[in-house]
Amino acid sequence: MFATPGAVTAAMVRCAQTDGRQVQISFRQDPGSAGKMEAEHTAKALNGYNVRFAPATGNKEVRAKPVSTQCKAGTLANTVPDEPQ
Repeated sequence: MFATPGAVTAAMVRCAQTDGRQVQISFRQDPGSAGKMEAEHTAKALNGYNVRFAPATGNKEVRAKPVSTQCKAGTLANTVPDEPQ
């Protein structure tokens, strides 16, 4: 999603509201202080939801292979939620 940080946060909250509080929301956390700050901001925005963070480890190319394979196969859809008016 190419948008302002506020719009990205709002989209994550709308997605969480749609999925419901019973769904676990998982994120990869980048190493370093920026990843820690992003995780803290995300956890606050999704307060009350089942949010988990796991450190991103290993080579990025290796981590991207499953998604890359699905994109090449045409089985992955990229959707953009409706923007608030």
